Amino acid sequence: MSSHAIHQQVVRTYLDQPEVMPAALRQRLDSLWPEDHVRLYAWIDLGPGFTGREDWLALGNHHVALVQPGRDGGEPVITSVPRSEIGAVEELPGLSSTRLNLLDQAGENVLLTVQYSHRQRQAAGAIVFVLKQQLEGIPIDPGEPTADELYAANAAQSVLEAQASVSRHRLAVLWRLLAYLKPYRRQVTIGSIGAVLMTLVSLAPPFLTGYVIDHVIRPFEDGIIDAARATQLATAVLIGIAAVYLLRELFGWIRLRWMAVLGEHVARDLRTNVYDHLHKLSVSYFSSKQTGSIISRVSSDTDRIWDFIAFGVVEVSLSLLMLFSLGAVLIWLDWPLGLLMTLPIPLILYALIRNSRRMQRLFLRAWRKWSDLT
Repeated sequence: MSSHAIHQQVVRTYLDQPEVMPAALRQRLDSLWPEDHVRLYAWIDLGPGFTGREDWLALGNHHVALVQPGRDGGEPVITSVPRSEIGAVEELPGLSSTRLNLLDQAGENVLLTVQYSHRQRQAAGAIVFVLKQQLEGIPIDPGEPTADELYAANAAQSVLEAQASVSRHRLAVLWRLLAYLKPYRRQVTIGSIGAVLMTLVSLAPPFLTGYVIDHVIRPFEDGIIDAARATQLATAVLIGIAAVYLLRELFGWIRLRWMAVLGEHVARDLRTNVYDHLHKLSVSYFSSKQTGSIISRVSSDTDRIWDFIAFGVVEVSLSLLMLFSLGAVLIWLDWPLGLLMTLPIPLILYALIRNSRRMQRLFLRAWRKWSDLT
């Protein structure tokens, strides 16, 4: 896969923005600039008052333009400025966005102004760099890559940098998270024992039900035992089933009680570590990140992580234990029927893996939406 294809895939998967400038807008610019063509462009996602926008900032060899989609599918609105008329480039960075002003030769009138979030700063910064170099008498040619390739590369850079800082071995990340359980071995042990016993006890009702069918109902129908004996055996089995469900609830309560306390301890440790780490970061880090994403990591992300550590790992382990235990019991009782019933298990596991990958992509999109909302 080429680097451009990788960048497009990153934009398509992780970023809620267009992969390229729409063809209709490019054609409109080409008709407006008959002797020029687009060399760089950036998506402008903010407007006055921090309103959401879907504008484009385009740079040609001789012009720079702000392209705004027309209302109700109408003709796009283009504000084009010759690069020769630009006398100063003014950047006003803020905590969550940057305002760019292009001033005239006198430096008094604003020829063009745009505002964009820090996510678009890389792409917009390339245009700003070319304009500033022009003012210093140093012409810059973006080079061989096309405008689409440069746009995708600039948009995907922050995501690729974030991915590079994370271990590519997923088990390494899992072991790192499970390290938060080490100080609470007692809670983990008691909660895990309760969970395992709850799972094992859940296997008893099918045995008891089978006993009723084979040793009570059928013998009674065949006249082997009388009604009094059948009633006595059925009552004993029903009492046993009731006792099993009571034990199941007891072990479930033990598991929930200890795991809930464990989860609160883990959540406290996670938030403490994140809070301490935030104090070690520079001011420039906060000026280059969305405030909503930082808040989401401290609040909602830590909740999801401790929920996974305290409950998710246990739930997965119990599900696997239940799956293999039921398969073993079925094969032990009737091996042809048991093998037939366990044949779909590999297909189910494969479907779960495929679905988990899709859910991961959807979760990342939902996380970015939640970060934007915050």
